[in-house]
Amino acid sequence: MALEGFKVYIPTTGDANLTLTKNGLGISKATVSKLNCSAYVKVLLDYQGHRMAIVETSEDDPAKTEFAREGKNAGLRWNSRDLIKTLCQMNKWTLDNGEKYTIPGEYSVEDSAMIFDFTQATCS
Repeated sequence: MALEGFKVYIPTTGDANLTLTKNGLGISKATVSKLNCSAYVKVLLDYQGHRMAIVETSEDDPAKTEFAREGKNAGLRWNSRDLIKTLCQMNKWTLDNGEKYTIPGEYSVEDSAMIFDFTQATCS
């Protein structure tokens, strides 16, 4: 078959990134798209490397977190105070004065994961 090895690619506008503010963690539409609008993901943290991975997973995974609702390709927001606090502690950041951190993501095809390197974040 001529198309063996090909995977569907859905072009989206914008960059795959996270936006961290005191109100939550914004996940861009491009990030949701790269993760195939998966209904469930799991979050992995690399405290030493200051990275976070969002990995596609199944409903059966005990570490799952709900992600794209009804397979919709739209940006979303996680309002987990614990996650916000953990990310700030991991990176020695503060959100007390309205800071907004934007963290770029890279997609890993092998792992079906978006990896965010917090050392590459910009603050505004």
